[in-house]
Amino acid sequence: NYISPENIKVTFVNGNRSFIINSDRDGHNHLYMYSLTGILQKQLTKGDFDVELIAYDEDKQQIYYRADNAIRSIDLKQKETTIKSDFYDKKLLSYSPNYYIIESSDLNASRVDVLGAKGEQLCNIVENKSMFQREIFSVDIDGKSQKGWMIRPAEFNLSTKYPVLLIQEDVLSDSDLMFEHFIANEGVVVVHIVSNLQQDKKDAYRKMGIYESEMLTKIAQKIANEEYVDSNKISVLGKNLGGLAVLYASANEIFHTAVAVSPVVDWTSAPLICERFASVPQENFSGYRNNTIDAIADNVKVNLLLVHGTSDTVIPFENTMVLSQKMVEKAKQFDMQIYANEGNCMSQKAIMHLAKKVADLC
Repeated sequence: NYISPENIKVTFVNGNRSFIINSDRDGHNHLYMYSLTGILQKQLTKGDFDVELIAYDEDKQQIYYRADNAIRSIDLKQKETTIKSDFYDKKLLSYSPNYYIIESSDLNASRVDVLGAKGEQLCNIVENKSMFQREIFSVDIDGKSQKGWMIRPAEFNLSTKYPVLLIQEDVLSDSDLMFEHFIANEGVVVVHIVSNLQQDKKDAYRKMGIYESEMLTKIAQKIANEEYVDSNKISVLGKNLGGLAVLYASANEIFHTAVAVSPVVDWTSAPLICERFASVPQENFSGYRNNTIDAIADNVKVNLLLVHGTSDTVIPFENTMVLSQKMVEKAKQFDMQIYANEGNCMSQKAIMHLAKKVADLC
């Protein structure tokens, strides 16, 4: 059901007599071992978390994987060891029977360490501190922790009321962090929400955009109660599927402005993304039928900025064109920023141009 082909890994183990594959069949991404004839032999990992397979050591018959922000190993008899458990993010770069090389990072720094077989630190190879300083943000919504980070304006003062930009986006590059810091330097509190699609996939499946928009609205309602927030100036921005979520969220007047970057308004135009979370039209007829351009345009009740690059091959430019046409037909006012010859990952110049536009709207 939950298709993420780039995350599926097949690893042959046990002298090539078996193979390991990851699956979401129990609601979380875990590792399963099969015989070469396709018979399930055992579920190797279990728990209320998702697992990412990193590597397999045939000599030691040891599987290395990431779960709960930790690097762990497990043998084929399911004896598990946690190698290192701190840091916001980490990646196993190399391993041997005697040491591991791990790249680790938190919100504001990254480092590469050499660890001993039991996880003890032997030495540090590289350490870099980011010029972009962030702080962890977490809010409880319906019993689930929605996490991300916050960037406050320079000389932040609790007694001052600040506009807020709530960002729903899956992956950021360094240019996107520059985008966020530029906006913060313009006097806006930036709150970036990390996508919970993997954690909440059963709730979100086949309701693409709707589930996330409900989360964004509830987060905005909680943020509005903070003493430093101007509750009349909470804006929201999202890209791709996040752009669709923002369009749905624009029905809620708690938001001042909605910024939809490369929004998916026609699910059939981007099957590589949409079919992972909405299935195919034959199996989700009501979902595709209800997600109409008319419904999206009718939904908009706040200031709207549509943004798209003309050379976008991930979410075709036509998505924004047909929505803008429908907004005109319904006599609804909106702003639009088009970037000629820009793709889904826009250039740094385009990103910073957009940052100025968004900061002025917040």
